[in-house]
Amino acid sequence: TLRMAPKRKRISETCGGPLPRKYSKLRDAFSAVCAVSSVLLKTGAVCHTSNILPSASKLIGSPITLQHLQKMCYMLPSVLSIEPAQLSSTCEAGWSVGGVGDEKKSDEYMVVFKKLRRYLTKTKINKWSKELEKEMRKIVLVQHEHFLKTKCKTSWPSGGSLHPDFNIETISWPDVPMTPLPSHDDPLYIGSSASPEPNSSSIYTLRDTPLLSEKKRPTVDRFLEHLKSMSFYSDQMVHTRKIEAQRARYGTTRLSSEMVEVLKAYGYNRMYTHQASAIREIRSGRHVVISTSTSSGKSLVYNVCALASILRDPKATALYVFPTKALAQDQLGSLKKLLEVINKAAGSNITCTTLDGDSTFEARSLCQDRESYPNVILTNPDMLHFSILPRHEAFSPILERLTFIVLDEAHMYRGCFGSHVALVLRRLRRILDIHKTVYELRERGGNTVTTPTLSSRKNSGFGLRFIGCSATISNAGQHMEKLTGLKGFTVVDNDGSPSGEKTYIFWNPPLKSVSKDSKKSEKDSPAPKIGEFRPGMIGGVPLRGVPR
Repeated sequence: TLRMAPKRKRISETCGGPLPRKYSKLRDAFSAVCAVSSVLLKTGAVCHTSNILPSASKLIGSPITLQHLQKMCYMLPSVLSIEPAQLSSTCEAGWSVGGVGDEKKSDEYMVVFKKLRRYLTKTKINKWSKELEKEMRKIVLVQHEHFLKTKCKTSWPSGGSLHPDFNIETISWPDVPMTPLPSHDDPLYIGSSASPEPNSSSIYTLRDTPLLSEKKRPTVDRFLEHLKSMSFYSDQMVHTRKIEAQRARYGTTRLSSEMVEVLKAYGYNRMYTHQASAIREIRSGRHVVISTSTSSGKSLVYNVCALASILRDPKATALYVFPTKALAQDQLGSLKKLLEVINKAAGSNITCTTLDGDSTFEARSLCQDRESYPNVILTNPDMLHFSILPRHEAFSPILERLTFIVLDEAHMYRGCFGSHVALVLRRLRRILDIHKTVYELRERGGNTVTTPTLSSRKNSGFGLRFIGCSATISNAGQHMEKLTGLKGFTVVDNDGSPSGEKTYIFWNPPLKSVSKDSKKSEKDSPAPKIGEFRPGMIGGVPLRGVPR
């Protein structure tokens, strides 16, 4: 058989050949934007530009701006578009310290893929990348033909390879209409309108954006109506309670100018009402327990108070007690980042370390050194009981200068474990009174060292303050008093952090009768079918972010 020779493709139709460097960067930027958007879509998040641009910039190692997205939309109008994002009223970004700091307004946009039914796949990304590359090569072809007509003196066959005198790097961008996008006037949202550089620390996270867009988000009421329409439902929902969403409430407190500058450099611009109240009570010399919701910024309170005390007295120390080693390690990472900013801004040398069963011999020896001991020690109750308190003379450099004892996740100290921790804390208080008395006598130049009596230890205090952090429990103050053996804990529970709407449902399953015909009754009883109801489905519509 005779085979026909393959038809030679034009430059605009082929996928090979060189491209201008800036065109190649735009193609790589498009692939990075699609890759980040696919992750956001799989997690059920909205593709906000504040989430996409920093992450995509890190992927390719060069900044991607909103103008790059507009060029992509111009070349692929049927695939990509940019629309203004509908910001949620509960999405707060930023803090305020005593009302100090500049409030900046920013515009938020989201990337919309028009030809997308559900998720972005690798096949679709490759297909759209080739379409974008094809449009770029059309621009190269138009520029090449213009070059042949105006500047080329010799004849050159059309549809062939590029002329050797034609420099593709001199190709300019087409006249892309950069129309101004509508801006937002949301006074609650604080951010940066410009896209940060790849190495910038101002990286937004998913919690700065609503999890689902308003149009695609199935409401709870709709889900409950669908649940009631199922064949297995027979008045199992006996009670429903809805808690309305809460907007962020901010407070003011007095901090040193150094600490304010440090917090602003670290990214904190405001403080919630419970944070400001707790700091005021701690500065007044009271024992405080903070009982607010999860992720409401409780750790910032004791970090600010402890580090401010250490800035005033570089010899002071603070003891952070966590119920598990994992929690201590988690807080250690965030504390080290904060200390880097503080030491750089204030010119100090504050250090921190963990003291637990996994600590090395060098770390334990450092905690016993009178010259280079760490200022902040993160430990757990077992380490206090088995290592620190039995050998308290060796850890005297830390104990005699202790100003704060932080009990994080205090609601976990209950039952037998809580009783054990309560006895350990009482023993710690007795030992601290002795070490602080000896330290004061040594500082005053006393010749004799006497052990303080029981009555003096009860009323001394020596400037030591307890800070408890707990979940939202009704008796936080009483719990801390029984745990530490001290009286007069100030409870801070005026939670000012934002929270979304919550719906609580009490589900009472039907009672199955036990009889000989139990198998038959179970077979005839209405029960949910797999095709009728699945978690994460409402009438065949998937709920994004809900496990199936």
